[in-house]
Amino acid sequence: MFHLPLNFLLTLNEIHPSLSFAMELKDHGKLPFLGMVIIRNGPHVDMKVYVKPTATGLLLHYQSHVDMKYKHSQLKTMLNHAFELSSKWQFFHQL
Repeated sequence: MFHLPLNFLLTLNEIHPSLSFAMELKDHGKLPFLGMVIIRNGPHVDMKVYVKPTATGLLLHYQSHVDMKYKHSQLKTMLNHAFELSSKWQFFHQL
């Protein structure tokens, strides 16, 4: 079952020495993909924001010397991103 994806990954990583690809496999019906988790829910697919286990949560320190409009903009962007990626209201509230 894992031979085809593993062979494909090895082929990609052999293209050039400075390129290095990684691969995620589904685990318990969940697949992390581009900042979101795709969740298999019977015949339906749900989505929610994915945060890597290694993420520190720090993007811009609130007390840094950055104009307030950038701080507010970052917060609005993050909330909008989470809202757009969440297929259910409860996923948006889990953040």
